[in-house]
Amino acid sequence: MSENEFLKLNYKLEEHDYRIFCLFMINKSKNKWLNPSKTAIGVTILVYSIIIILMSKQDIISFFIPTLLFFTLYLIFIIFKRQILWRAIKKRYLHLFNKDFILSISPENVTTSSNGALLQLNYSIIKEIYNIEQYIYIILNENQGIIIPKYKIENIQLQEFWEHITYLSKQNNIPINDINIFI
Repeated sequence: MSENEFLKLNYKLEEHDYRIFCLFMINKSKNKWLNPSKTAIGVTILVYSIIIILMSKQDIISFFIPTLLFFTLYLIFIIFKRQILWRAIKKRYLHLFNKDFILSISPENVTTSSNGALLQLNYSIIKEIYNIEQYIYIILNENQGIIIPKYKIENIQLQEFWEHITYLSKQNNIPINDINIFI
């Protein structure tokens, strides 16, 4: 890769792309209200299973119904919290839906532009890069990132982009995470 060499990607982001990104960020969030701990749920189920085994058959039904009700209400609560979060995010990013983006990668920085707005990012502020099924996410902090929809980019261009970003991430000590399924 030469000193002045850079790569440009052109793509359009839609509401669906932002929704998938938000689900991804919630899934990797440390906020336990948005991403319930799988360990806590597992331990709860284990404790309930032990109690059920120790109880008589008559007590199992009276114990099972409140337990099922609790988990149902908990799931409704999580869905409700995520919907509130999505409405806030949608309101904040509505002006970016269905807009064309240009992403440029150079040895010095990453530049993204849309609707005349230009954002240049040094590699030092990039926390990590995720390569998931249909997207590449360049994570800047816990709430922000650059969304690159792989399904909207030609394979040859995508392969060249991935080679560039992999090389530059190694040069700048940025971790790359390949994830097949995140939900």
